[in-house]
Amino acid sequence: MQGEFHSNALAAFAFLFCNFGYKVRTFCYARDRDKTSANSIFVRRNSHFLEKYNSRSEWENAVKRMCVKRTGIADFFESETKVSDSDENEILIPEYGFCRSALDGLDSLWGQIPIERYDRLVVDLGSGATWLSANRFFQNRTDVVGISIGLPKMKIISWLKEKQISLNLPQAPIEEQKILESKEIRGFGSVDSSILRFCNSFYLQFGVPIEPIYSGKSLYTIQNKMDRGELTGRILYIHQGGLWNFLDHFVDI
Repeated sequence: MQGEFHSNALAAFAFLFCNFGYKVRTFCYARDRDKTSANSIFVRRNSHFLEKYNSRSEWENAVKRMCVKRTGIADFFESETKVSDSDENEILIPEYGFCRSALDGLDSLWGQIPIERYDRLVVDLGSGATWLSANRFFQNRTDVVGISIGLPKMKIISWLKEKQISLNLPQAPIEEQKILESKEIRGFGSVDSSILRFCNSFYLQFGVPIEPIYSGKSLYTIQNKMDRGELTGRILYIHQGGLWNFLDHFVDI
């Protein structure tokens, strides 16, 4: 496994692969080595071997050196890669789990959605894997809208186009109106007080806890755009989890 020590993806993958019986080796980075989060506890407890680096660049350089077979640096971080000659079954999972097999695996989820009931499907745009998978699966059957969590709109569109090419996906145009961003929200990882208040209000109203990094920002943006008439019709929002690091926030509500 590889990625950021406190991330949702690394925690989920470490937990699942360990419980499926795999031996998990984790190579990660954390800018604050003293920080402890729920995700980091899951990563540590479910890794048979853990190597932690002080920065993303230090981690990237170290992992590149470990790779003994790769077709190129870009492919190394975007495909399942062999990292050791001693074990033919040892595979390096790309960061965020971002690879073609992951996108294909999401087809089983999309196939369960009665999409004809909705005018559009809305997902968070973090790494972009979920949006690319849904956009490829549904094509013209419905609008697949992505809400950019960390990058400005044009940067995330450029990122998605690059991933289409690197993952050998159909080169369908990425329509700008299907990519949303909220100018009221700061960059990825920031926790705005208005988002925290929205998360509290949402929980009190619906009994559903949402976190302030992904689902809180996305639902906040959806609500604002609906209130302004910029987003209409029947909307299905896909909640992708990521709550472990923020459970304490709901204890006293």
